Parts: sequence; C-alpha cells; structure tokens
Amino acid sequence: MLALMVARSPQKNKTEQLVMKELGVASSDSQKPEFGHATTKDNQIYAQIQQLIGRCSEVGLSAVLMMVDIDHFKALNDSCGHVFGDEVIRGVASCMARSLDQDGDFVARYGGEEFAIVISGRLSDGIQRGEALLEQIRSLQFFREGEGHSVTVSVGVSAIRMGEDASSWIDRSDRALYLSKQMGRNRLTAES
Repeated sequence: MLALMVARSPQKNKTEQLVMKELGVASSDSQKPEFGHATTKDNQIYAQIQQLIGRCSEVGLSAVLMMVDIDHFKALNDSCGHVFGDEVIRGVASCMARSLDQDGDFVARYGGEEFAIVISGRLSDGIQRGEALLEQIRSLQFFREGEGHSVTVSVGVSAIRMGEDASSWIDRSDRALYLSKQMGRNRLTAES
C-alpha cells in the first residue's frame, strides 16, 4: 500500500506543515491530520523515485533510500488504541520530515507504519543521517492517559545504482530493513 509523498520545502519552518498537508487529509486541528492511503496502482512513490533515478543518471548525482518501519507498532496499536497509534504515526512522520535538509529530499508513507525517505548523497551520508534519525525518534514521547510511551524504528538503507529501476532500489532497501528487524530492531542496516 502506498501513500502520498512529501517534497521538501526550501523553507525549513514549513516542512512540518507540508508533511501534514501532503501526507494526509488535513483536519480542523492542523497538528492532528488524518492520514490517507493511495493504492499500489497509483504508483506515486515509484514514479517519483523513477524520476529521481533519471535525474541522477543524467547529471551523475547520488541518492540514498531509507525504508523505515516503526518497531512493535501492532502491539502498541492493539494495547493503546488506533487513535493513539495514529498520533504515533503522525509524530514519527513529522520527525522524519524535520530531518530533511536539502531540496529534493522527501519522505512518503509507504504503508501502515512503514515510510520511505529519499535523500541526496552517498551511502555514508544516508547512514549518518539515518543514525541521527534513530536517535531523534528514540527521544520522542507520546502521552496517553498521563503515561509516556516511546517508540523505536528499524531502518534499511541503500544507495542508488546506475541502471536500476525504482522497484529494485526499494527492494534492496526493504531487504536491509528486514535485516535490521531480524537483528533485534531499533537499528540501521545498510545494504552493501
């Protein structure tokens, strides 16, 4: 299942508003929008990534794809409720959006509690920024009935390879994500 994508705003202070507007259907409370899903046949993220691949090959740029999954989300959602789960998804998405620092970087909800982040740079840049994102998400606190909850994420990272398509790139990052999960979660694994 794919979701709408967020392009990074050049003005850093507008990034969170853009995420909330583009990732979901804005509600009357701009801090708590509802997230909508697109179907896989819409292929919005694939099209955007394929377009990026074309630009990278034309001008020789490199880019990194991070697949991010909220750890143990189903258990949290089942024990604390779907409304709280939605708050966690919004908070994590907002944190990811704030981590974007270059035009062209973007984050998209890939489905459920999984996200895709594309940034400019080499694999080493993706690893460094992914590790920073892990720390930022670990520091988030979500409150329900006066009790604080924290979450962690697992991350899979891969750099674009010349000549590959969006599906292959996503698959490589996704495999790295699942290695992170198999190795205990709350970590980043880079596809080598």
